[in-house]
Amino acid sequence: MQTLDNGIEVPTNSDEYNLTDDYADAFKQVPGATLVTSQAQRDGLDKWDGRSVQRLDLEGQPVDIWDASDGVWLPKAPLTLTFTSTYRQVGTYFGEAVKAAGVSRSGRRVSLQGGLANNVPVNYDMLDPGNSATEYTLAEFDVAYAPKGSSELFTLLVNAYTCNVRVTPAGKIKISFLVAVPSKPVGTMIFNLGGLSWNS
Repeated sequence: MQTLDNGIEVPTNSDEYNLTDDYADAFKQVPGATLVTSQAQRDGLDKWDGRSVQRLDLEGQPVDIWDASDGVWLPKAPLTLTFTSTYRQVGTYFGEAVKAAGVSRSGRRVSLQGGLANNVPVNYDMLDPGNSATEYTLAEFDVAYAPKGSSELFTLLVNAYTCNVRVTPAGKIKISFLVAVPSKPVGTMIFNLGGLSWNS
C-alpha cells in the first residue's frame, strides 16, 4: 500500500488487487463529513477515530466526531443551560425572539449561544478574590462540555458594568463584578453569552 499526501491509502502496482475492498477502504478515508438526518442513522455508521458526521436534524447542523479513545461521538446533542429561578431566558428583546441560552460543541470546540436575564431584582457585591461569595453562579451545563484542567475567563459588559465570566472544569458559569452593582429591576441585567467558546 502507499499513502497519498492527503492521508488516503491506496494499493501500489505490486499489491494484490481486490477492487471492491480497495475502493471501500480508500473512500472511508476521504476527508469530509457524512450527512445524516437522525441520531439513529449516525449511530448505525461504521466508526473510526476522527470520522465526522454532520447532523442535518439539529439546529445549526453541528458536526459530530468519533473519538475512538473514549468510544463516544463528540458532541452529544446541543444542551440548554440550567439555572436557578434568579435567571431566565431573555425571551424577546424589542419584540423579537432571542436565541435560547445554550451550549453546543463541534468536535472539541464548545460555544455558548443566546442570553440570560435576571428574573428577579438583583444586586451584586464587588469582587473579592478571597471571598467566594462575591462570585455568583449564572448557569450550569454537562461537565463533558467543560474546559479541561483549568477555567476559561471572559469579560462581558452587562448594563454598563464590567462582568467577569469564568467557565469552570465542573461545568459552571460563574460571574463577578469589579464594582458593586446596586439593585436592578427584572430583565435589566442581560448576559449575552453568544461568542464565548473554548476547547473541551
